Amino acid sequence: MGVADDNTTTDTSGGASSSDSSEVQDILAASRAEHEADSSGGASTSESPAVQDILAATEADKQEDKAAEQAERREARQEEKQEQREHERAREERQEARAERREEQEEAREDKAEARKANQQETYTVKSGDTLGEIAARYGVNYMDIARANNIENPDLIFPGQVFKIPQH
Repeated sequence: MGVADDNTTTDTSGGASSSDSSEVQDILAASRAEHEADSSGGASTSESPAVQDILAATEADKQEDKAAEQAERREARQEEKQEQREHERAREERQEARAERREEQEEAREDKAEARKANQQETYTVKSGDTLGEIAARYGVNYMDIARANNIENPDLIFPGQVFKIPQH
């Protein structure tokens, strides 16, 4: 309890009941009246033991409140640090997930490029004097494979301008 300037008490303990508060107010008021009577009568200006006890208890309450506030601040800082660590972990997990998705997308692009390349057959346009055997030798494939890939019935009969698909080896 703290004493306000207008002789009313304020509750700083955070949990005193109204009956405790009124008892303390009564004791303080009586003590003040006693103190004023002693002062006007020329008696000692020292406070009565009851007032000293109340002041000591009030000071102890203030110290407890201060310690509790410090503990609450420490706990709040620890909770804040924990939240920051959790947010950092979540951010790292999101970054890792993004990196994995990028890798998967890159692998998919590479797979598609390889598939396109595999599906794209090289072609050759026949020139005058070419034979299927020479064309096959240029590409390192068997001439019968070229004939089959292009539905050529007679591999000895080809014409300039014909476009042949060259199968992959």
